[in-house]
Amino acid sequence: MPPLNRQDSRLSIYSRWSDSNSLLVYGPTINLHAASKPLMRLMYYRQASDILRKNRGSPLTTAILETYASYFPWDYVSWSTKTAILSELVDRADSEDEARAVVDSPVFPHIAPMLESPDPQARSCSCRLLRSLARYKSIAPAVLELEPYEQLVFLLDDKHSGVIREATAALTRLSRWVDGAKGVVDANALDHVLRLLESPNPDTRESASELVGRVARHESTAPAVLKLNPSVQLVSSLGNEFPEATYALSQITRWEDGAKAVVDAKALDHVLRLLQSPNLHIRAWACVLTANLAFHESTAPAIFKLNPSVQLVSLLGDTNYRATAALSRIARWVDGAKSVVDAKVLDHVLPLLESPHPDGRRWACDLVKELASHEATAPAILQLKPIPQLESLLQDPHPPIHDSAISALEAIRQWPDGVDSSYRL
Repeated sequence: MPPLNRQDSRLSIYSRWSDSNSLLVYGPTINLHAASKPLMRLMYYRQASDILRKNRGSPLTTAILETYASYFPWDYVSWSTKTAILSELVDRADSEDEARAVVDSPVFPHIAPMLESPDPQARSCSCRLLRSLARYKSIAPAVLELEPYEQLVFLLDDKHSGVIREATAALTRLSRWVDGAKGVVDANALDHVLRLLESPNPDTRESASELVGRVARHESTAPAVLKLNPSVQLVSSLGNEFPEATYALSQITRWEDGAKAVVDAKALDHVLRLLQSPNLHIRAWACVLTANLAFHESTAPAIFKLNPSVQLVSLLGDTNYRATAALSRIARWVDGAKSVVDAKVLDHVLPLLESPHPDGRRWACDLVKELASHEATAPAILQLKPIPQLESLLQDPHPPIHDSAISALEAIRQWPDGVDSSYRL
């Protein structure tokens, strides 16, 4: 008897076993409707579990999803039953096609209300499902239309640490999209961030760090993060071997005021160590952090003083184009360009121009352009003779690489020894 097909029964029912029963003067008063609820919950849980088991591994069909949806409206269906269905859908959402099926199904409107369930597992699972669905660009708009921000922010004060962790992770995923980030800021999620960054739960700290980075990435919401100024808390997390704090700092430093705050929080005391981390993701975001600090005129001198060029050059064989980007940003300034050449970056430039990664080729062109722009370092570039590689990149199918190659050739051609290029401006 699936709930989908269940007929409404007549409400009421006090049984004939009542005080008014003349046959049993001392007979109990029993509400059989109330007494039957635990049994009904158990029956529906077993029924749903059997349906889930039978359909596991099969594509989600409209009929299956309608059956799942039929369990949600009823109070006599237990929270554990509803949570089991949500958990199955979290697993299914690993596939974009199945995630789309969930969004298009009658289950979808029930997800956000489950955030207000009295059951912590149900609250956590609905957070996970929202996060899973919001990962896809084609599906995210439908999730954002639910506007679950206030419910999720409310859960940041939940008495269960697991719920706080999952709510933070869901807000982080929604913040990947600019409209989602705006919704998160408007719901005052950032009022909780400093506390979450100091949570004893490492997973919560990681999610909160990533949330800061996601919100700071968007131009429209970055000012809210800069006003909050979480740099000190993020820097205090750099001793842990997870990349989210480094990521957050790298996004804050996209903006000059943020870069100043990060330097003031003494993030540079950690940068050389981060660049040598055994964690690939930490190394990558440390490169972005270095690049952004080197980009701003007000914070570039702090990078020159640190002189991370040797560590960055050592990462060029790391299939990490972000190290090339950082070296290019440092080389914008004559003092930085000298340090980059002294670190023997030119031993790597020609292979970098032939990198299989498009971003690697583009940043290599930019590095050549910056080094060729300074009188102090241009001779080293001219001696390297990268013109054939740069000219071959004029045929690259990626337009940004074509433009960067032209800029590099223009920088070389400003010098008398660089005019032998067959390329004509």
